[in-house]
Amino acid sequence: MLKLYDYPDFSAANPWQRKTIDTAAPMSVVRSSVWPPPPDCQFVHVGWEDWLMRGTHSEVEADQRVRLILDSLDACQERGQRLLWTVHNLSSHWLSWKAAEQRLRAGLAERAAIVFLMAEKHRPLLPFIPAEKIVVVPHYAEENPYLAHREAAPRVPGFFKYGAPRGELGDALFQAILNSPRFDKFVSDKRLSQEVVDDRNVVVKRRFTPQESLLYAARAHCTLFVRHTVLNSGVFTACCASRLAIFHTADAVQYLDVPPGLERWRLEAARHTADEIADRLAGGMPPHEGLTAWIADRSPARVSAAWWHAACRR
Repeated sequence: MLKLYDYPDFSAANPWQRKTIDTAAPMSVVRSSVWPPPPDCQFVHVGWEDWLMRGTHSEVEADQRVRLILDSLDACQERGQRLLWTVHNLSSHWLSWKAAEQRLRAGLAERAAIVFLMAEKHRPLLPFIPAEKIVVVPHYAEENPYLAHREAAPRVPGFFKYGAPRGELGDALFQAILNSPRFDKFVSDKRLSQEVVDDRNVVVKRRFTPQESLLYAARAHCTLFVRHTVLNSGVFTACCASRLAIFHTADAVQYLDVPPGLERWRLEAARHTADEIADRLAGGMPPHEGLTAWIADRSPARVSAAWWHAACRR
């Protein structure tokens, strides 16, 4: 029986693996954060490759780790295992040893049969990946099933935020919204209990469950996406599919796979105060033409089928 070994296992916190790989899987999927992969799997998929470098504490250790990993990938090839790699990020969010990281990525690109990207615009950013190996499969998207509960022209608009990372851009606007009585806030970060003065209408939790995220996003009307530059974001895609007005920084979204007409409801955060956002949303939600078709094209069934078609292609 054919098997895919999927590394690492982030499925408890990130649904991308289950939606993209498991939905249309024509074979058994073994998911684990243990490396190297077992010899009885015919396919080996690596995503979030920086996890292979965890526990390295110096550049020397990182170089040694890269050599061991590339040797193990060579052993996979010698056994006839088909190597697949998905590029999630332009660079690791946490790994300090960038030269070692690039050697690891170059080694993966050299050995992989297929390298998955999530948007055509990512190709020129990754020139070390052979063009003939690249297959573009977008991040999945799903309609929020609870949108019928949203108030179209709210007296008090809802603000949704999945997590509240520190050291990001737009913290002043974020704090202003959190402390404004003009918003209902649904924010999944328990740390906010020490920072919010107006806590009468703030939902505070360590992390929303997937079901809670859908429910709260459907009750909200806007979000902030003020991160540093990223290639992909499941949170951004989910906010699009929930038809939220997205106040953002330009760098954060320049490489994302975005829906058509997004400029009507994707708005530069730096140009708005909290009160201006509340005033804008009180007049009704901005239009979202073309979004339904965009979501349908990125359904888990379609995305997973495309992913497996490429993975199994010889």
